Amino acid sequence: MVALLVLSFAGCVMSRTHAPSASDVVAVERLADVAGVWKGTASSVSHLWSDGDVRVSIAPAGSYVAWKDQGQTSAEDAGRLLVIDGKLISDTQRLISNFTVVQSHGNRILVVEVPGKDGDHSYVPLVRDAR
Repeated sequence: MVALLVLSFAGCVMSRTHAPSASDVVAVERLADVAGVWKGTASSVSHLWSDGDVRVSIAPAGSYVAWKDQGQTSAEDAGRLLVIDGKLISDTQRLISNFTVVQSHGNRILVVEVPGKDGDHSYVPLVRDAR
C-alpha cells in the first residue's frame, strides 16, 4: 500500500513526495530576496532529518546554514547559494539538494528537497520566521 502524505501549509496544499508545480515556482532575481531565516517542520523526511522544526538561515551574500530546532541547535548542513537563470543552486547539495521558491496565496514559500537513503526525495515547505 502506498501512502501519500499531503501537508496543508501556509495556505497551500503541497505534497511531501513531489516537487512543487512549475506553475507555482517564482524566479529569484537576487539572493537578498530570499535572505533571512526560514522555518518548517520535517516529519521523518529522511534518515538524515528526524521529526522537528527545520530552519534555514540564508545570508544576503548567499551562504546558508540549515539545522533542526530541537534542543541544542547544531548545524546540519551549510553551503552557498547562487542564482542562475532565476533558480537557486547550492554549491554543496549534501543534505539539502535543491531550493525552490514558490508563491501560494500571496506568500512566498521556500521548498527544500531532501534526498532519502533509498533514492527517494522529500520536499519540506518553509516560511519566513517572524522572530
